[in-house]
Amino acid sequence: MNERPITDDALDDQLRRPNQVGEKLGLAVAVLVSGIIILSGLALFHRLHAPFAGSPSVTHGLTPPAYSTANVPVTPVATPGPQSKYVYDILTEVLLPGYGGGYQISHFSAGSLVDVVMLVRGIPKGQKHTISIHWYFDGQELSGRASQDVASPQAVFFALQYPKPGLGMARIFFDLPSNDTGTQANDPYLAGQIYFAIDPAYAATSTPAG
Repeated sequence: MNERPITDDALDDQLRRPNQVGEKLGLAVAVLVSGIIILSGLALFHRLHAPFAGSPSVTHGLTPPAYSTANVPVTPVATPGPQSKYVYDILTEVLLPGYGGGYQISHFSAGSLVDVVMLVRGIPKGQKHTISIHWYFDGQELSGRASQDVASPQAVFFALQYPKPGLGMARIFFDLPSNDTGTQANDPYLAGQIYFAIDPAYAATSTPAG
């Protein structure tokens, strides 16, 4: 068998090839490991900044009401007027059928009845007086005026349904003359006025005040 002698250069080239293959293989492994590390880091970053599975999330996109509730008290209470000596403790509440009472609240769900309750005192025996209410919605008076005659100390209440969200107000009068519109800021026959909020049905979170 004839064998071709291997020159020194050829031998060096053969000895060099495994090293080159190893170097290329080592470089590929290094790149792969680096890629795994980068991907693992990104995955960890995502897990640290993503919400925990099962945790409550905030729902975005809900349009806040366009009205202001700055005048709505946390606990329902009226601003007294000149006739508050006869009509006092004006409150808003939601009545509970069958219980003879209700919860005092300032926020009502759209479509529900708003009940305004009050106490009357100081009526001399044998006299009859008239308690009346004017309802407002977003600063505009509604057509739901109502009145009730009283002849002795008692509780009086009025109710009106507000079908959509907004700012409500009720003004209570004592013996308001027929020629008095009741629109003056401090009408001499005003017993008191009270603000309340009509919230969207999905956002109503009224809690009992007492």
